[in-house]
Amino acid sequence: MTTASQTPGPMPPEASYADRNRGTLAAAAGVITAAMKAGSVAPLDIARAELSAGILFDPQAAADIAAAAAEQAHADDEAELAER
Repeated sequence: MTTASQTPGPMPPEASYADRNRGTLAAAAGVITAAMKAGSVAPLDIARAELSAGILFDPQAAADIAAAAAEQAHADDEAELAER
């Protein structure tokens, strides 16, 4: 195999951040539209609607999910050890 045959061709263009997150943007726009149609105009009201829809990152919820997953994994490990 020659060096020339090992040289990769040009890399395909990387999708933009907005392109990769098109679904998230559409969901956020839908939530904002619904909140505004319901009379929300204050940024905090719109943010609350996004949080309720699960669009905003909630660090406590993420920590709770991670803790529950770790607890389940520990329980699974304990059950497997008990079987042995």
